[in-house]
Amino acid sequence: MSVWDILGIEPTDEISVIKKAYAKKLKIHHPEDDPEGYQRLREAYDSALKQQKERERNSSVPILVEDHTVVQNFETVPPDHYEYEHRAPSFYHEWESAFEEREDPVDVFISKVENLYTDFHSRIDIDKWRELLNSDLIWNIEFKSKISMELLDFFQNHSYLPKHIWMLLEDSFYWSEEFQEEGEIIEEYISAEFAAYYNRQIDSHYPELSYDSLINAENIDYETFLHYREQGLSCLIANHLDEAEDWFTKAYNIFKNDPDLLRLRGDLFYRLSRYEDAVESFKQNLSINPNDLDSRISLAHVLHYMKYINESAAQCEKILAVRPGDADILSLYGKNLFAQGELNKSREVFKKLEKKNPNDIDVITYLGSIHGQMVKEKLIERRQNNRPSLRELKKELCKPNFFKKIMLFLLFNLRMRVFVLTILSAVCWNIFDNMIYIHPLFFVLGVFVSLLTANVDLSFLTFSEWFMFYLLMILSVLLLRELRKAYKAIRY
Repeated sequence: MSVWDILGIEPTDEISVIKKAYAKKLKIHHPEDDPEGYQRLREAYDSALKQQKERERNSSVPILVEDHTVVQNFETVPPDHYEYEHRAPSFYHEWESAFEEREDPVDVFISKVENLYTDFHSRIDIDKWRELLNSDLIWNIEFKSKISMELLDFFQNHSYLPKHIWMLLEDSFYWSEEFQEEGEIIEEYISAEFAAYYNRQIDSHYPELSYDSLINAENIDYETFLHYREQGLSCLIANHLDEAEDWFTKAYNIFKNDPDLLRLRGDLFYRLSRYEDAVESFKQNLSINPNDLDSRISLAHVLHYMKYINESAAQCEKILAVRPGDADILSLYGKNLFAQGELNKSREVFKKLEKKNPNDIDVITYLGSIHGQMVKEKLIERRQNNRPSLRELKKELCKPNFFKKIMLFLLFNLRMRVFVLTILSAVCWNIFDNMIYIHPLFFVLGVFVSLLTANVDLSFLTFSEWFMFYLLMILSVLLLRELRKAYKAIRY
């Protein structure tokens, strides 16, 4: 089977046709699903490109004109050129040998990229990439376009680079704009999976994974490890937690000391409610990289949730030593202090947060709880514990005076439910007053007395009068409940 049969096209000199055919077949013979088919496809693709490049080189010959080499097409070379070849065979064969040794500048460039990628230490060195991309060849428009396509082809199967290097490549070739503008056309050259992967790598919101920890790793398969780690991250972001755990486990079995992998596993275990595993993973990460604040923050939250208050508070103190103004950690630290019974310190933390955000519900709730506990203490306890004065505590609790309470009570009752219940109660009262010959209050009193003694006979009342009485009682009870709610709301 020829290379053209494998690619599924007729023999051609056009690189674009070869690349389109390769891209289509790549969707069928994916490296992971069909490694043997992919290997045959790749070899056929490389062979087709090599044949095309050889035809390009052989389509021109140089002739000597005043010590200058000029390239001419065979079709335009005059007949006496061939006579010259026979007259001077030694010179011709010397030139032919030299010509065969010439290399395509683009091939040389791609070869350097391959060497750079193969050497892992060089692969993650941005200075070496910057030096390569500053080559004069990149500034040649014709060469740059060809290099761009060759690089896209290369990176589809060699795609594990640090984020800052992807950004450098984007600054040089603007591939994201090319993907967006050309749409379906570009998909014929590259796979949709790679386009999506590339766009994620240059997205500022997508997590940046470090490669530095792998520098000192020995005898590991870098590509496989990085593939597993990247797949796990994608599944974790998509909330496919079981799949993420499978990928992370495979990566962990290859290399156990990657801080990013350990942090991601900790986040995964936390989301799976496997808190002990999460704590172990975060602690293992921090033993390798003590400056990883993200892991320390996550660890502090998990420990607090597990009621390991002292450990959580210790982690908060380490974080605040680096980020003293972090509101989230200050709040967590204040909660830990409150749980430890350190009311003064907890109050100080939440007062600091109150200045930043007076309407934070957590801050308001905890300050209320702190001040409430302090108010309940006896005078001697408050003095021993160096609490604020009772007057200050009541002020902190926002306990209003009598007139303010009245105003708050009235304002609180300006609600539709209270208004409707009041109107209905008044209407029922008026109807009931017209139905009986005594005042409704005396009637209610008579009903209660009748429950205690048999001397009061109410059998003369009609059904409608009893119905209106019970309806009035129900409405009155509902209205009193609403008034009681208003009182409870303003009593402090």
